[in-house]
Amino acid sequence: MNRSDPQRSRFTCPAEARLSIGQQVALALLTLAIWGATHRYSGLWHDGVLYAGQALHRLYPDRFVGDLFFVHGSQDSFSVFGPLYAALARAVGINAASLILTATAQCAWLVAAAMLARRVFPGVLFWVALLAIVSLPRIYGADEVFSYAETFATARVLAEPLVLAGLACLFGGRRLAGNFLLVGAALFHPVMAFPGVAVAFAMQASFRTVLVASACALLSIPLLARGIPDIGEPFRTMDPLWYGISMERSPFIFLERWQLAELLPPMVWAATLFLAGAMSHGVARRFWFAVLYAGVLGFALAVMAEAWPIALLVQMQPWRSAWLLQVCGIFAAIWLIPVLWSQGSFGRLVLLALTACWFAGGELGLFAGAVLAVCYPALARRQALVELLGRYYRVISAGFVVACLPELLIVSQELLGAFSAVFIEALTAFRHAGGGLAIEQPRAFWLTLGAAGLLTILNGWREPVFRVLGCLTVALAILVSGLSWDASIGVGYRSLRPFAEPPAALREAIPPRSLTYWEGGQEYLWFALGRPSYASHQQAAGVIFSLHTALEAQRRLNSVVRLGTPDGRLQWRPLSVEKTSEGALAPIPAQALVAVCQDPILDHVVLRRPLRGEPSAEPLAVIPVILHKGTPPVSYHVFECRRLRQRSIPCSSNC
Repeated sequence: MNRSDPQRSRFTCPAEARLSIGQQVALALLTLAIWGATHRYSGLWHDGVLYAGQALHRLYPDRFVGDLFFVHGSQDSFSVFGPLYAALARAVGINAASLILTATAQCAWLVAAAMLARRVFPGVLFWVALLAIVSLPRIYGADEVFSYAETFATARVLAEPLVLAGLACLFGGRRLAGNFLLVGAALFHPVMAFPGVAVAFAMQASFRTVLVASACALLSIPLLARGIPDIGEPFRTMDPLWYGISMERSPFIFLERWQLAELLPPMVWAATLFLAGAMSHGVARRFWFAVLYAGVLGFALAVMAEAWPIALLVQMQPWRSAWLLQVCGIFAAIWLIPVLWSQGSFGRLVLLALTACWFAGGELGLFAGAVLAVCYPALARRQALVELLGRYYRVISAGFVVACLPELLIVSQELLGAFSAVFIEALTAFRHAGGGLAIEQPRAFWLTLGAAGLLTILNGWREPVFRVLGCLTVALAILVSGLSWDASIGVGYRSLRPFAEPPAALREAIPPRSLTYWEGGQEYLWFALGRPSYASHQQAAGVIFSLHTALEAQRRLNSVVRLGTPDGRLQWRPLSVEKTSEGALAPIPAQALVAVCQDPILDHVVLRRPLRGEPSAEPLAVIPVILHKGTPPVSYHVFECRRLRQRSIPCSSNC
């Protein structure tokens, strides 16, 4: 049988030469350094703000009466993460609790990834896979909203390592431990645990059982959509208004709103897993195909949710199986490199073609590479094709290399800029005690540094020159990582740094339990003043989980949008905000403020900008507030809505 035929023998990676203790320590330090630099702690931000708010709500429910995010409940009740976060926040404070949970989750994630990689890869390939998983981008889904191994405290980032550890146990034959860990993941975050549970089911059940169960699950969706009397609300079709509000607030949840460039990566990882499964055997073959099954099932359910929007199915967001598809797809890609290389000239050409397509081919290249990966097992059996391409192996290989040159030049320029920026920033940081690197280095920087470190450590470690180069690479990675891990120290960074103590005049002007709208200050109300927030774009994140929350969010935000503030919107995309000729935000129309205050549940409005037009509305107080220590005070205008509600005025189209 031909050497290029993948069926000539199932590939088994040969045992690699054992690494010395020094090599293993150097590789471990390099991995930890790159992980720290690519997973920078950013304080409370993104969904970490909402999870921290839920923890405070558990501790002090009376503080948040009427708050939009809590008024009709939240998904916090479906996870054990909330009580854990609240207990830790009670003991050490919310900011320290966020840091502890994030650091713990990051350590658990790296350990779990190493457990799974150790099961899949022997010897040196283990370190290659681990460096790839810590260096490559983690974003999945649409609009760059979600990523695995997030750098803020959420239930997701604790569920993911439990899934990976559970799959590692199942791969090694430890079913009881694996299933137990997956149950733990489901207790933290059922949505993130779903693909792991699907993989476990596919690995442990027979093919017929998996096929029948999947068919029954998919066929039950149209039946539920037709309506069953006395069935619970989660199993009913979403009200059209509710569905529309959810899509307006969070379009990235719905596949129909995804761009082609956002759909292609899951296709690429699925094709990679298919090829790995086709070229492996035993438990590895079952594992690759089980992950592929979980990913395909997730996206199939997501497509059906578009046609039959059953509430529970939409809320499950089954397309989130993409996170596990991507993690295991990276492992599969690393596993395939020596496999394809061992398949002769045809396998090497396919490896080069896949690299060129996925590295420099753009959207068309990603699609073509996915098709090639799926078709390879069949093409390798075409003896005439294998022999034809083998004759022109060198020419075709050179063509693929030339095709990658433009992208290589772009990456090289990016690397030069990154190394220069790191050098300049490091000098600045050393001059100022407590300084750090505020600029986040591009992924290409860490991929290059990791590859350089890996090559110098593995090749010629016994030679003094290579040993010195390897140690210098590791030292550089540790230095940059240590200076940049705490990204919250960066001036103007997106994180939420701890607030300064609110002035007494502000606490007096806004009494406890006063439902308040603060321009761009929902976090300040929650974490500094301890007051409920009337409405903000971020507080509407839970509209898909409750019809009542969706309707209330629409009502409040459609009122607040009159003020023209950036956070006072329901739409996902920011609205254009009126500005003056100097570029500053324009004053807010007084009649818009009066119209917003007509809502009887709203007690106060706090604005950073002055008012313009009639009727004149004097603020209750103008208070300078230092938001963060070391920053200059900002004057805020505090308005009491009870006074403004007495003014009934017609509102023009401008408000």
